[in-house]
Amino acid sequence: MKLFSNDLTGRFVERPNRFLVIVDTPRGTVRAHCPNPGRLQELLIPGTPVILERATVGVIDRVSAREPGRPARKTEWTLAAAVYRGRTVPLISVRANRVAEQLILPRLFPDAQRIQAEYSTGDGSRFDFLVEKKNGGRALVEVKSCTLAAHGRAMFPDAPTERGLRHVEHLAAIAQGASQHAGPSEHTRAAACCTETPEAHVIFVLHHPDVEVFTPNIHTDPAFSLGLEAAARDIRLHAFSLDCGVSGECRIAAEDIRFDFGPLEHVRRDRGVYLLLLELSEETRIEVGKLGTLRFPAGNYLYAGSAKKNLSSRTARHLRRDSKSLHWHIDYLRESVDRARIYPIFTDRDLECELASRLRDIGGRAFPGFGSSDCRCTSHLYHFMENPVKDRCFQDLLLEYRHGKI
Repeated sequence: MKLFSNDLTGRFVERPNRFLVIVDTPRGTVRAHCPNPGRLQELLIPGTPVILERATVGVIDRVSAREPGRPARKTEWTLAAAVYRGRTVPLISVRANRVAEQLILPRLFPDAQRIQAEYSTGDGSRFDFLVEKKNGGRALVEVKSCTLAAHGRAMFPDAPTERGLRHVEHLAAIAQGASQHAGPSEHTRAAACCTETPEAHVIFVLHHPDVEVFTPNIHTDPAFSLGLEAAARDIRLHAFSLDCGVSGECRIAAEDIRFDFGPLEHVRRDRGVYLLLLELSEETRIEVGKLGTLRFPAGNYLYAGSAKKNLSSRTARHLRRDSKSLHWHIDYLRESVDRARIYPIFTDRDLECELASRLRDIGGRAFPGFGSSDCRCTSHLYHFMENPVKDRCFQDLLLEYRHGKI
């Protein structure tokens, strides 16, 4: 099936906000609408080849109507896909529903009599599909578009999604018979005629053909991960991988992708390692405990740490300012920086020192003795002149530890 049109190619420059990207093309630099709410940080690295689709005047994707406050469209182009490791990754997330409707639902429900998109229940909820079967049975279906994958493992979501968690929990409640349809609509009356509790399904469309396993993204959204695991007792989960070409033609690469909830044990134990990114706008001298006064040049700093328990509390502590005693070396620097961002990695493996040494490998300059007083490492703090998040080496490192070493 045709998932998008390849109307213009270029290279990604920047993403000024959630809905906008800047792309260098043979026609010059253009602005394009970004139709994907995810972070996409492993895909949208400066220089990444991307594919643009010309916008159809007067047409707004259905997902737009669900987002109050979204700015009016002012761009001629839509970001349709990114080329990542030689693969085309579609980025118009709402079109995963089109894949589900045309390619997946006929496989899952060969006995379907009718498939209705955008089904609203009497309680004001809305699901992607209602499937009515020839035997009178019904199924509610929710579809999730997943662009994040590495080392054979796909993960969803790539940004926290309270809405996604609500969908999953509501579907589970319906499957348990705890939620009853009510209201005057035609579809509600039709549902009321059927006493059988509807089936509940969630379909993950994985935009990488070489995926072998799916795990909810424990690092980015532990709450959704635990919620999906709990709901899996009542919801039928499906994962299909998609193979897409640069022309926009796509096909199902594999079905029945295995779900692996084993890594969620690390979340329950609340242990792992983390990277703390700090941004310092100007050179600063800071007294750091027994290390004395150190000169910190302007730029970006990555610090590798760990917590054998209470990882969530430890990372939250690093994001706070002026409300804690200064205990670790990193506390002194944290109080002086302009911005801080945390990258937790839930794992039961002791990876802190290994992770710290890898920061040197991707171009960081070590601060000797910083954060390493109880180990043999040169340092656990590394300085980068440019923001490492925009560098492919950093993203590959993060994917290696989050996907390959959990």
